[in-house]
Amino acid sequence: GTAVDEAVKVNLDLLAQQKYVSAGSENIGIARSNLLPQIDISATGLRIDKDRAEASFGTQPEQTLTGSISASQVIFSESAWANVSIQKSLQKSRKFELEQLRLDISLSAASAFLNVLKAKTFERIQKQNLKRTKSNLEIARVRESAGSAGPAPAAPCRPRRARGSGWDRGPRGSRP
Repeated sequence: GTAVDEAVKVNLDLLAQQKYVSAGSENIGIARSNLLPQIDISATGLRIDKDRAEASFGTQPEQTLTGSISASQVIFSESAWANVSIQKSLQKSRKFELEQLRLDISLSAASAFLNVLKAKTFERIQKQNLKRTKSNLEIARVRESAGSAGPAPAAPCRPRRARGSGWDRGPRGSRP
């Protein structure tokens, strides 16, 4: 993949935000559960020894089993419906935050990549300029030694570099 894809894939903040969004979706289900039918089931068993049962003259059986089932349904609860709505809104917000983080990471990675490309291009240009300057200087020296030219053509190359006019500077004005 691209540098941007790689940055998005390995970013720990983004991975944590994805987990946060995933966990947040559970909150919607929990909020909805307050609107679902509720069923309660209970059972109680009691066993006493035979002597006690006989001593109670029939008021306490030796074995007792009691059970109950009840069901309830919320018909209307403003707070329960509001909670569901709030949880949905919070989840949308979490998803938007995740997307914003993903875009921020992509922008940062793309900017860094472009800065590297600019620096490499600048370096290549400066190396070409230096190579041409050296070549021109050598040509001027050969012409001078052959007597076909005086020292003047080569002279502008030296002071320009000595003055630091900018062609020998790297990114942000730093010297190589």
